[in-house]
Amino acid sequence: MPVERRAHADHGPAFDDLLDSTTKGSPTLRWALDHGRYVTRAATSREFLAQYSNSHLRDGVAERISCPVLVCSADDDVDFAGDGATKPQPQALYDHLTAPAHPQNFTAAEGADAHCHAGAGPWRASSTGCDTTMGHTEHTISAQHEETA
Repeated sequence: MPVERRAHADHGPAFDDLLDSTTKGSPTLRWALDHGRYVTRAATSREFLAQYSNSHLRDGVAERISCPVLVCSADDDVDFAGDGATKPQPQALYDHLTAPAHPQNFTAAEGADAHCHAGAGPWRASSTGCDTTMGHTEHTISAQHEETA
């Protein structure tokens, strides 16, 4: 049975056991499921996977967004990079949006070229996000950084 169907099942003790035993041998998977449960407030890993499988661009989901959107990408993001047959996820989202959207690519020169850099230039992410979502696309990052340096 496909993972998505097993995740959406009302009851799945064998799948729950498989998820639990697999995470014991994989710190990466354990973190992904723990973090996913935290973010989605899911009670179980199976519930998180069910919610996660509903996050997609099918059915016009992105087209229904009406507020301005900041779409972030990073030069060396291996998690959302696409596989050659599919576009990188940020580009796919951007292409589906009908609301005002601002693409923001992060680079190695900025110290933020991978999937996530929680501590890399929080002033950059904060100011870029606020400026873009508030309708200001001018870059005030350098001036703000100089003020905090």
